[in-house]
Amino acid sequence: MLCLLPVTTLMLAPSLGPSVPQRLLRNRPTVMQEGPGYKGQGPSGVSAKYQAPGMGTRPQPQPGLRPDNVDLEKAAASQPPKDAKPVPDSIAGGFTSKPSALIDNLRVGDGKLAGDVGFDPLQLADSSETLAWYREAEIKHARIAMLAALGWPVAEKLNGPLSEALGQPSLLVDGRSPSVINGGLGSVNVFYWAAALALAIAAESSYLDNQLGVRVRTDYEPGMLNFDPLGLDSKVTRNGEIWLGRVAMMAVSFYALEESLTKAPLFP
Repeated sequence: MLCLLPVTTLMLAPSLGPSVPQRLLRNRPTVMQEGPGYKGQGPSGVSAKYQAPGMGTRPQPQPGLRPDNVDLEKAAASQPPKDAKPVPDSIAGGFTSKPSALIDNLRVGDGKLAGDVGFDPLQLADSSETLAWYREAEIKHARIAMLAALGWPVAEKLNGPLSEALGQPSLLVDGRSPSVINGGLGSVNVFYWAAALALAIAAESSYLDNQLGVRVRTDYEPGMLNFDPLGLDSKVTRNGEIWLGRVAMMAVSFYALEESLTKAPLFP
């Protein structure tokens, strides 16, 4: 009776579920048999693909991936120049060794530009390139406006006395500063216009390459002149410059409008 018990258990195993011996057999490692063509003469088939028999082994490294000889001159010639513009992400897919420039990653409200308060209700700066162009124009007009806002009252106060002291005719028009609205610009000496034009060309040439995209610095910010003899450039001074420039643009517009309507100088 005791001898028939193991036999009965094995016969009922398919209906009762996996027995202990079957589980043990199932967990045994698979032993790969020699297939046709092996004959103990070298790896072939699956054994040629893996370093050791079994399904959990590492693949063998493929030979011949590294060239025997490397032409260093051709490799160096194939590299892009140091001042080359970074490859667009649409082509490089994010795999590029060159850092992207600041002006290629701008958007309204990101705080990268001084004076950015996220105000663009008409959605004019719909791209990084457009935003950089608008900032370039804004900072130029802001600097000119600050000079004009200071020069306008100074001219109306000092041009008359200085012209009289030098024995020259005054450039003021009924006491008002010469302007497009007030007139009088034709009386300005041609050497003054030549000096102003030369100064403008010198200022523009210092960062014209960056505007045209010929040689873009990664840290270039629109309006950068690379002129800071006193080392005052900082986030605070950049914010102060743009906000004072915005106030000056409105002030000069007020000067011109007021004098065109009243026909009288603001600073007699």
